Formats: sequence, C-alpha cells, structure tokens
Amino acid sequence: MRSDIQSILCIIDFSTLSRNGLELGIALTHRFNCKLLVFHAVNVAGDQICGSDYAHNKPRQHRHLIQAQTRMDRFLRSTDRAIPVVVCGEPVEELVRQSAIRRIDLIIAPSRGISGFRRLFTGTIVERLVRRISCPVLITRPKTQTGQITPGGLRHVLAAISLNDPPDIIHYSAQVARLYDAHLHLVHILEAPPDMENEPYEIAQTHLENKISANLLADALALNLQPDRVTTSVLTGTPGEAIHVYADDIKADLIVVGVRQISTLTKNLIGSTTEFLLRNSPCCILTLPVDAALPSYSITP
Repeated sequence: MRSDIQSILCIIDFSTLSRNGLELGIALTHRFNCKLLVFHAVNVAGDQICGSDYAHNKPRQHRHLIQAQTRMDRFLRSTDRAIPVVVCGEPVEELVRQSAIRRIDLIIAPSRGISGFRRLFTGTIVERLVRRISCPVLITRPKTQTGQITPGGLRHVLAAISLNDPPDIIHYSAQVARLYDAHLHLVHILEAPPDMENEPYEIAQTHLENKISANLLADALALNLQPDRVTTSVLTGTPGEAIHVYADDIKADLIVVGVRQISTLTKNLIGSTTEFLLRNSPCCILTLPVDAALPSYSITP
C-alpha cells in the first residue's frame, strides 16, 4: 500500500485509554507504512501567567518533565516504531506547534468527554484542539464503550455533509471507506424548512431531499465507489441529535465531520454539532478541518 500520509501523532496521558489509542496508532502506522509520534505535554499551573510565576515553577516543571520522559520510555517499551515527544507547555498550543513543525497528517486523541457546567468554563483539550488544528483528528473511545475502532477495520462510516463543505470532505470520507471496504453513509441535515413558492410544503420538502440525496450520490460515484457501498440520507432536526440517532441506528464505527474555527465565546453560547458529537457520539469521530488541505492516500495492490 502506498500512502501520502507520512506522519501520525498519538496523544497520551499514560492511562489505559492512552494505551488503546497507541495500539490503534501502531496498527495505522503499519497499514500506511509511516512514522508514529507519541506526544505528552507537561503543563505546570502558572507557567504563562507572568515571569515571576514561571521562575517560581521552573524547578518543579523540570522535575515533572524528567518524570514524564521516564514514564514515556516505559510506556513505549513494547514498540520500536514510536518516536517519543515530551514537551513543556499548554497541551493545545504545543500540539498546534508540533503539528506544524513535524507536518503531522493525522492526530489520534483518546477522549472520555465532559459535559454540562464544567465544560462551559473549561472545555476539553480535544474540543479546543479540533478548533485550532489544521489536520484531521481521530477521537477514540474507551474499549468499554460501543463503537470502538479495531485494528481489523470498519464496517460503517457515516459522513455528516454540509452543503457549504468543500468536496474534500466527501473525498476524504470515501477514501476511509474504500481503505477498509466499509459502507459509506453520506448524511445531510435540513435544519430549516424549504422556501415554498408554487408547491405545498410536503412536496417541496420531498423534492429538496431527493435533489440533495441525488447530488451526494453523484459525488460519491464520481469517486469510483460502488453504488451498493453508498447510502445517502437527508434528515431533519437538530444536526447533532439527528446524526447521533442515525449513527446509533446503523451501528456506525466512525463519524466523519467537518470543523470550522469559531471563537470560544461563540462556541460557549451556541455550541456546535462537532462538540455535541464529541460528548455524545456512540462511536469514534474523525474531524476534518474545512479550510485546510487534507492529506490523501492511494490504495494499490
């Protein structure tokens, strides 16, 4: 297999969930024949508040860094394919920096998710990361949950498609489905009723749904996907909830969703489809930056 994906970065915190993410990273590294970087950030409170705080915490930061490097060596003892990356600093800022410097094509980020009052003020590393990073992020779930990706492959891939998304979103989703010989479900959510002119509402709704569905299928077939391996659906309702229900119904192994950068204030006030899925999805999620060039891969005998 020849691949244009050259570098995968796996985020760890030395937990069992991190171990699961590392196992998936190793499997994908073998599949793509690329390099795997394993990332951990040491973040001492007060580092970036002011100079005096930084100076006061510097010895403690150095001690934590040495401890993290030792734990990393033990964590990676069972594999010789991983390159350890242990840094000091705020995790998301360091991930953005390392991703750019090392030209990362995919980030694996294990996540349990949080919700409610706590998230309103703190968010999570994963939620902040997907709004900042310019490469795809694969968010994995604990093995105790359903919908966990296994090294063996995927059966059903759900791609949530907005009409404003660039063609790269469908293209990337199709590549993932082809790579694993999975069934691809292209889903669009109609949030608002169609404008009615000379047709009754029900007829106008049906015509619009059929048009969107036909366009999605045409886009998929243009990528040489087999018709019996693609399903297109147009749903109504709140996007996050509708996608969640559909994914649960088809027993999806992976949800692919495009991400646009929004401010923290806007996100806290209105939320987003991606962040709803990060907290509630029944399976793993692959986020794709809408405004960035996405890596690709070719499947050859």
